[in-house]
Amino acid sequence: PAALCLTRDVRVLDVPAGVWRRGAAMPDSRGFFGCTGSGGVVYVAGGHDESKNALRAAYAYDVASDAWRALPDMSEERDEPQLVANPGRVLAASGDPTDAQGAVKKTAERYTTTTTGDATAWSSEGDMAPNTAETCLAAVGGKVWAVGAGKGGVREWDGGAWRDVADGPPGMKACVKAVGAGDGDGAAMFVFVFGKVEDGKQYAAWVMEDAGGAARWRGVAVPPGFGGFVYSGAAVRV
Repeated sequence: PAALCLTRDVRVLDVPAGVWRRGAAMPDSRGFFGCTGSGGVVYVAGGHDESKNALRAAYAYDVASDAWRALPDMSEERDEPQLVANPGRVLAASGDPTDAQGAVKKTAERYTTTTTGDATAWSSEGDMAPNTAETCLAAVGGKVWAVGAGKGGVREWDGGAWRDVADGPPGMKACVKAVGAGDGDGAAMFVFVFGKVEDGKQYAAWVMEDAGGAARWRGVAVPPGFGGFVYSGAAVRV
């Protein structure tokens, strides 16, 4: 929307048909919220309201039934959080509090989606990856990856601890967005990364393919004239 105004609008794309339709509106208007999807359900959490107050409220949208339901509030208010979904869980990380805009949190919390009903509260996962403001989270092969710059910039979280996976993309100064693809069930897994390079005003893209543990980066051409900023990303297998 114009001027990054708040929104409740939902639009659903039928990929094979190439046709958009309107979905049921979100229960409230918000901006800069976290958004992720898994198993035919889209999860929304955090963001800010019209008074720039950071939010704790979270919702789930069932695409097939075109219906929203409220989830328990997160334990912390998070404006501009990162959300990633793996089978059975949604992870909300980082984000700003109302009284300290720009002071990005290092904490994260998890919602278990396989529990019967929606009474289960979010549970704390403690501090996540360092340099949270310059690190992107992505779901890759059933796990969570944190992608940052430099040596040891890619780390994997299995629900209990972090382990180093690989160095960050060559030449990247800060990550803007990372998107994982592949479910780890015999399919090739990779992560697409969009980040800042050089003086922080130029952008580039990379893909890291993980073929049997032999991970390597390759550059992806950015279309001429591209000058926008990536706020979200998704991967669809066709």
